[in-house]
Amino acid sequence: MKIESVCHIYFSPTKTSRKIAHAVSRDFEDILKRDIDLTVGIPDKEVIKSHELAIIAVPVYGGHIAPTAIERLHHFSGENTPAIIIAVYGNRSYGNTLSELNSWCVEHGFIPIAAVAFIGEHSYSSDLYPIANGRPDGKDENTAVQIGQKILSFLQTCPSIDVVQPINPNKLKSPANDFAMLRFFASVIVALKIKHAPLSLAPNTDLEKCTDCGVCAQICPTGAIDIRQPSFSNPELCIKCCACVKGCPQTARSYQTPFAPILYRTMKKRKEPIFFQAGINEK
Repeated sequence: MKIESVCHIYFSPTKTSRKIAHAVSRDFEDILKRDIDLTVGIPDKEVIKSHELAIIAVPVYGGHIAPTAIERLHHFSGENTPAIIIAVYGNRSYGNTLSELNSWCVEHGFIPIAAVAFIGEHSYSSDLYPIANGRPDGKDENTAVQIGQKILSFLQTCPSIDVVQPINPNKLKSPANDFAMLRFFASVIVALKIKHAPLSLAPNTDLEKCTDCGVCAQICPTGAIDIRQPSFSNPELCIKCCACVKGCPQTARSYQTPFAPILYRTMKKRKEPIFFQAGINEK
């Protein structure tokens, strides 16, 4: 199967999904590459042609595709276009994200030939509560490159997209222990609500540090920050991605959540990427 180009499609407020998508195709020599960044703004509608390989990377929010990401993905369709689907999660659980991405691909004209769950630094990670801090790191990137090489070899030996044997969707859900962790966090949410514990609706700004530079407004995926009043985040639009927290040049922004210390205590064990690949129907 001949691939003429690679199209990276990603939603990546804190740059982790983007980093992984690029690492997967890093060693694809003599193949054109382009990006479609879904992070800021509504994309134009486009059909990704069958001669392209789509690398679709999204972050995991609560065990699912980030809602803003799936909304913007709906602007795209394929023509039996091969796709690598990637879920990037904060060392807790990728839940149903790969399964949801797989279903979306099938419904929109893409053929998933590989699915990968990678770990990225959690949005709530901070100096006080580091959660998967610095990930994807060098080891993760090397793994992504190796996975990319395996997929490229698969494409080169596969005669046609028509003979690709789909990935079993039942294999794409998180392991049972990850779902147990999801249930645990659901119980934590219920307990916090019963206690009427305050849950931050949006990041806070240290007005003594803030210089009104407007960087946070420029990188906010949903327009929750008005560049004319960058110290304020609209809680109705904020998706708690913490792009503004990690991107503020003055470290003026922070996000206080009772989940950060819980994640820090329970998610210390390093998880590694999980890889699934389609097969070839020999019939």
